[in-house]
Amino acid sequence: MHHHTFTQSLKMLLGMSVLMCFSSFAAVPDPFTGWGKAGYNTDQYQTGFLEKLKDSGRQLGFIKSLDPSKRGFGTLMRTAGIEQFKGKRIELVTYIKTSKAKSAGAWFRVNGEKVTLAFDNMSDRRIRGTKDWQKVSLVLDIPEEAVSVSYGILLEGDGKVWFQQPTFGLVDLTVKTTERSRLKLDDLQMENKHFHAVNNPDKTPRVRTSSNTSQGN
Repeated sequence: MHHHTFTQSLKMLLGMSVLMCFSSFAAVPDPFTGWGKAGYNTDQYQTGFLEKLKDSGRQLGFIKSLDPSKRGFGTLMRTAGIEQFKGKRIELVTYIKTSKAKSAGAWFRVNGEKVTLAFDNMSDRRIRGTKDWQKVSLVLDIPEEAVSVSYGILLEGDGKVWFQQPTFGLVDLTVKTTERSRLKLDDLQMENKHFHAVNNPDKTPRVRTSSNTSQGN
């Protein structure tokens, strides 16, 4: 049951259409401008934003399950342009706190023209149960053909997750990427195409199947 839900959420994250408002990583008056709710059975998840944390001054978002009896996942996500980061390796950092969470974490996707170029959804290091604030880091390469990145926080199943507004920074090639292995991405390619051909026939995504590997993997 869990594997079925996880695979479904992975395919949804890989293939979500770029619907969120494009913006740069430069500071804006509201750090959560351009964020939106997505996922599967999204009506079973409450999302929102809270006041700033007193100790850090950073704003918070949250996702809360309303009906744990129904399968699904909820995510708050954003899509942004990355012109200034092309050809570089960048790190997404956020802090996450959970309460009775079945499975929570951050996710980070590099988008090409109708192609997923790189992806990490913390599938091997999800946060479960009740945990105090902890730092999470996702590192991906941004190839020259990238057109945008999408990123967010997800909650799969029951529970609640709070998160601080993510930040981005350049890292050198000695920092390993956290990208989901190319083999696993390729294994999901045909399932992903079939899923979106049925649910959204005009916007079927593809996964890049290049033999090139990033340095540091």
